[in-house]
Amino acid sequence: MQDLHSQEGDGSDPFTLEMNRLLVDRLIADAIAELDEPHVVVCTHLGSGASSIQGPYSSALAAAVAAQRDIDGLADLCLDDADGDWDLMQIRIAPLIGVPTEDA
Repeated sequence: MQDLHSQEGDGSDPFTLEMNRLLVDRLIADAIAELDEPHVVVCTHLGSGASSIQGPYSSALAAAVAAQRDIDGLADLCLDDADGDWDLMQIRIAPLIGVPTEDA
């Protein structure tokens, strides 16, 4: 029977644990920092593949607010056009990678 507390090959040695912690901390810090970078709203009609891009917005939050306005607008279309294909719309926000900011 294998010892469940064995440190041999299971990644629980102190160096590996510390490296994993540092990696996760860095990934989280980068993801949080990305929220303050410019973002766009991408609207895609899943039936036709046609897409539009709105923005850029100053942050992920600003883009999310704009995306919510689009979603609310689609809900209004749903009430006006029961036969429409509004439900084929996909609305996403995406960061603009490599866009210079005022701080750069």
